[in-house]
Amino acid sequence: MKPPADFLLIGVRETIKFTNSKNVKGVRAVYVNVANETPAIDVFFEFPDKKTDFVHFGNGILSTEVFNTIIDSFKFTK
Repeated sequence: MKPPADFLLIGVRETIKFTNSKNVKGVRAVYVNVANETPAIDVFFEFPDKKTDFVHFGNGILSTEVFNTIIDSFKFTK
């Protein structure tokens, strides 16, 4: 069984650098699917001490409001 077209991601339309309210720098990746829609916006935060490791958040089934609240409140702790 084939997945619906909105699940078939074929690339990244754009990346957007930002800083959240906790002063953590991140990148939003806007993905494009085979229907030329942008159903997925994922966020990546680079570990401060490990420039090759990232924390990855996908919006999935969360509402935009809940997802943005999580992203805005994310911070690294030791």
